[in-house]
Amino acid sequence: MGWDDTLSEDFQTRWRRFLDDLATAHQIMIPRAVKVCLSEEVELHGFSDASQSAYGASIYFKQAAEQGKWSVRLLCGKSRVAPLKSLTIPRLELSGAHLLAELISRVSASLEISNDKIFCWCDSTVVLAWIKGGSAQWKTFVSNRVAQILELTGENSWRYVSTSINPADQLSRGINTAELAASELWWNGPSFLKEDKTLWPQVPRDSIRNEEAPERRPVKFTLNTIATKNELMHRYSSWTKLLRISAIWIRFFQWRKWHKDHTYPKPQVGPLMVAEIQQAKERWITITQRQAFPEEINSLRNNQQVVRGPLRTLSPYLDNDLLRVGGRLENSNISANRKHPVILPRQHVVTEMIYREYHQRYMHVGPQGLLAAIREEFWVLRGRDVTRATVHNCLKCFRARPSSLQPAMGQLPSARVTPSRAFAQTGVDFAGPLVVKLGLRKSTTTKAYVAVFVCLATKAIHLEAVSALSTAAFMAALKRFMSRRGKPSHIWSDNGTNFVGARKELECCFKKQLTGRTVPEELVEEGVQWVFTPPSAPHFGGIWEAAVKSFKHHFVRVAGAAILNFEELSTLLAQIEACLNSRPMTALSSDPADLQALTPGHFLIGTPVLMPPEADYSEMPDNRLKRWELVQKITQMFWKRWRLEYLSSLQSKAKWLNPTANVKIGTLAVLKEDNVPLLQWKMVRIIEIHPGKDGIVRVVTVRTASGQQLKRPTVKICPLPMGKEE
Repeated sequence: MGWDDTLSEDFQTRWRRFLDDLATAHQIMIPRAVKVCLSEEVELHGFSDASQSAYGASIYFKQAAEQGKWSVRLLCGKSRVAPLKSLTIPRLELSGAHLLAELISRVSASLEISNDKIFCWCDSTVVLAWIKGGSAQWKTFVSNRVAQILELTGENSWRYVSTSINPADQLSRGINTAELAASELWWNGPSFLKEDKTLWPQVPRDSIRNEEAPERRPVKFTLNTIATKNELMHRYSSWTKLLRISAIWIRFFQWRKWHKDHTYPKPQVGPLMVAEIQQAKERWITITQRQAFPEEINSLRNNQQVVRGPLRTLSPYLDNDLLRVGGRLENSNISANRKHPVILPRQHVVTEMIYREYHQRYMHVGPQGLLAAIREEFWVLRGRDVTRATVHNCLKCFRARPSSLQPAMGQLPSARVTPSRAFAQTGVDFAGPLVVKLGLRKSTTTKAYVAVFVCLATKAIHLEAVSALSTAAFMAALKRFMSRRGKPSHIWSDNGTNFVGARKELECCFKKQLTGRTVPEELVEEGVQWVFTPPSAPHFGGIWEAAVKSFKHHFVRVAGAAILNFEELSTLLAQIEACLNSRPMTALSSDPADLQALTPGHFLIGTPVLMPPEADYSEMPDNRLKRWELVQKITQMFWKRWRLEYLSSLQSKAKWLNPTANVKIGTLAVLKEDNVPLLQWKMVRIIEIHPGKDGIVRVVTVRTASGQQLKRPTVKICPLPMGKEE
């Protein structure tokens, strides 16, 4: 291609980029003889055509020349072979138009020519009717291509051209090289492009109109048989709001009747009147009764009595299309509505709205008060059941008095029911703070705490005084315990959020030290495994919670209001420990020969700390045993009595007897929180469940409104009664 000297560098750059784009993206052949001159008045004209053999498109570059003349040259062309699957001529013409839209969109974007300078020509009136009619009303093949054509070019760009002067006709029908080289129509386009726009071809009068075009998608008509007044009751949940909106609609229809015929009484203006609300109420009650009791109403209209069904005992009758209770209170001096209340079904949208309205109007009254208020005007079948369900499903009443889940009592852990050395499986808890004094003269007071260690198998108790809540003080008390009772294999504790007097004792003890390790991490090196119960679940550690309670029982009664020093406190703790370890583990035997009850103290004296019994001497006579074997036999007899007397007492369940359904993921609930007002408990959603070995869920993970995730027991979870609106 040659360039004129008058061409700007910017246009030459744009033209080279355009040729590269066409060559790489479309494999389009650009004629070498094209020579353009830059001008502000530039237009693009595209032509499309199709036949049974092929379809194609050609684009011409039109530019203003000197003395008001126009220069038109072929810019590019593209053709495709018709698909093997037979298509109709209109569909092939549409494929050609689609090819032209893609091609001219690419060219105009490369040359930066605006859409108002783009013109697309087609000789098929059917295709033009499809394009002018949009894409929604045609079948899938036509609709998809028309939508893409309109997106690339626009509806106003398309015009009609006769087949005889359409240069794209040579692409679709074929032409030899000699004729193509001499074809003025192909290289320079139709002659009307060089003339004024008023002389361009127009759409013929006998062309196909939009409504006559083929490939129209069939229209399916659907008749909606649901009445508007019945839709209205499902759109609102408030009885008052439903009545007011219905009264407004009734007034609107009355105004329409009055405008058509002034003989009707003129409707009210301004705020709604009581009579209008009452009229709306009677209409909704009539609709409800017709839906619920059609047979009974027909029988009463035919002067027949209701002989069966739930209404038979109420002696119903019709009062201005309202079904009322006949009853036996005709001679009482109460109001007419109480004598003959309106009958309503048990399960209906209107009944539910009335119950919720009265429940809120009477300040969330209980079931008995709500039923009495309802029966002042309405008689609902099985009204007590509906009343209880309404109160139960009220979210505000539930938030004021939430009920948590109570899963069935689980199985005891193996540490509670397996014979082992005393304190091999140990639970620990804190009690306090206690006030102690320091010094003899001018003594000052400070706080002290008590670490309560309890054996999970024997219920033996060990008490240690702790001077502070530091990790060093707790580790010192733990080392004193292990030095006298032996090293445990497992230590159990809660997460330190439910202590009396100090909520974060264990949190302070378990936090990282200067070494970067916590207490459980340090004990792992000594072969002691620390086990935590779920957060905020004190009932998971009932055995050490009971031990703390027993210690407080004796300490309060012995010490009273006295302020002890640390030595006196340690002495008193040792005495309380001896008292607690002397308690019988089971009820005393009625056998007169049995003079001693089994106590935790039997498991603490006379046996090696780290060596469990190896042989069973319980059935051997004493005269055959050596002194050491006799001591072993006495210890084994304690464990035998432990199995026969104490272990069987753990079999029964004292509470949490009724199994409940497991809570499900996604349930919305209220989370019980200690020391927080009831109505300020957080709303949470359960995102994970942790079932036990028996399949019962006792621990869940919840997410709060702020996105925080907490692990809590199910006894702290109060699922909301879903399915009702607030």
